[in-house]
Amino acid sequence: IVSLGAKVNRWASEGREKEQGEQRPDTLQGQGTVRWGDHSDEVGSMSSLAEWLRQQGKYEKDEAIHRQTLQVRETVLGKDHQDTLGGMYNLAESLRQQGKYTEAEAIHRQTLQVRETVLGKDHQDTLGSMNNLAKSLRQQGKYTEAEAIHRQALQVRETVLGKDHPDTLETMSSLATTLHYLRNYIEAEQILRQVLQVRETVLGKDHQDTLGSMNNLAESLRLQRKYVEAETIHWQTLQRRETVLGKDHPDTLVSMSNLALLLRNTRRWKAAEDFEMRVIETRKRLHGADHPLTLTSMDYLASTYRNQGRLKESGDLQVQVIKARKRVLGGDHPDTLSTMANLAFTLRKEGLQAKAIALLDSCLQLRERVLGVHHPDTDFTRSVLDNW
Repeated sequence: IVSLGAKVNRWASEGREKEQGEQRPDTLQGQGTVRWGDHSDEVGSMSSLAEWLRQQGKYEKDEAIHRQTLQVRETVLGKDHQDTLGGMYNLAESLRQQGKYTEAEAIHRQTLQVRETVLGKDHQDTLGSMNNLAKSLRQQGKYTEAEAIHRQALQVRETVLGKDHPDTLETMSSLATTLHYLRNYIEAEQILRQVLQVRETVLGKDHQDTLGSMNNLAESLRLQRKYVEAETIHWQTLQRRETVLGKDHPDTLVSMSNLALLLRNTRRWKAAEDFEMRVIETRKRLHGADHPLTLTSMDYLASTYRNQGRLKESGDLQVQVIKARKRVLGGDHPDTLSTMANLAFTLRKEGLQAKAIALLDSCLQLRERVLGVHHPDTDFTRSVLDNW
């Protein structure tokens, strides 16, 4: 265990403490080698560092710490202790971030089962496990089961906490996201409007959660091709986030990125490109060139290039993103596979049919193994290949 403390200190020293808003947790600065003993506050400090590493996109190191802290908690506190269950929950979320959805689902189910037994079905930690289990299911394309769990958690939270409680509103937002995947756009939009209205009333128009609801509603409208209203809300959200949170805040960059998607949807390529370049430059400066968020922005820009017929620029950028994602996330991560599929589309537009088919076929085989044979992304890839 002591050797892990040395590892963690080395990992932390590789970070970017100089960047805005990205400081190592204060509890760890100047500690030197961590002495574990059997005190939960030291384990908590390690968990704080794991969260910091996750924010840096260093998911494998984040996972390693969560596995070690969970082992300590199980040994010292027991498998059914509340802190041990919290460690299981954190590990499952780390795995979910890496696209390891099957293992994440298994741990979330195990955590949920124990929490229901130990804490009760109405306990907030139990409901938190339900909500994130539903997210894991959604990311595997198990939308119907995810919806059922979200609705169950929502019903309990409305009864126990009330309809205006932040946790209730968060569950409503998660349910709306799942409904989008089920193409139940009308109910999703209704739920998001309701959440926004409550948050504006209870928290105020400039609260971070309210702005998050505005962003979610705008995205719901964009997915329904209600572009005029979606654009109006996205612009309002971006302006408020720049004022309240600052131009470099992660939420502000999300608004810029989503607005760029809308501009691309409405064929305003140059405006979309300008926003995407700004997001990439800021994310590179704040997080580094290999951070998953930076790579997502680069992938979006590559698609914008392709839509403009700038195929070489698009392909070169996609190759760069694939290499980085393989290095950072792994060769079979869903995000890596997404960029592989995008590159295949670019190759086909360039007239390189054989290369495009070979690449998309590799993507299909990996998606079948990683996501499952019937996942929507797998089905889509198979359908495209059948028509090429």
